Amino acid sequence: MGFLMFCNNKGCYKEQEPLLDIENNLVHCTECGLEIKDVSKFVKVQMQTIGQVKREIVNQTFAVKCTECNKSATPKLEKGELVCKFCAHKLELSGPYAYAIKQYLTNKLK
Repeated sequence: MGFLMFCNNKGCYKEQEPLLDIENNLVHCTECGLEIKDVSKFVKVQMQTIGQVKREIVNQTFAVKCTECNKSATPKLEKGELVCKFCAHKLELSGPYAYAIKQYLTNKLK
């Protein structure tokens, strides 16, 4: 069980287990989605320690996590090579998996 807090946003005020956004170090209400203000640094560190953090959910076909920018998405096909959709870094994938993604992308473009 994680930290329980009351949301301090007008119209919500519900008790819930908020999530810490690691990228910007803000705590968000799981009911209304807005930022909960005045959360101490100690609580934020504890939330990160116990894993009460906001996670990116990727439900894309053939989503691959880029080693350069750490974002997940379906790659782009440029000049016969698979590259990251966000930073254009060349992706190193196994042969059969790369072939399957290339087939998917070429069929999608038709």
